[in-house]
Amino acid sequence: MIDYGKYRAVEIKDCYDNTNILAVICLNYKHSVKDFQEELYRAREQVREEIEKYGDDWSYISQVIDEKFDWYEITFDNEYVEV
Repeated sequence: MIDYGKYRAVEIKDCYDNTNILAVICLNYKHSVKDFQEELYRAREQVREEIEKYGDDWSYISQVIDEKFDWYEITFDNEYVEV
């Protein structure tokens, strides 16, 4: 069972267009955002060839993030409620 109080929402943005949000993840507070950023840089280097060939950075990077990081991606559908 996930203890949602242990996570914070973090936007994953395109480094070339800082306004384009690629995903939203929940990152466990036991990891700093800075450390997770460093891991994303490392993961990007690991899959550089795939990214250059096919694009879609996040789909490749997210597959090779070190398992020591406790995070999950929030998925969205087109549902909403009004208040």
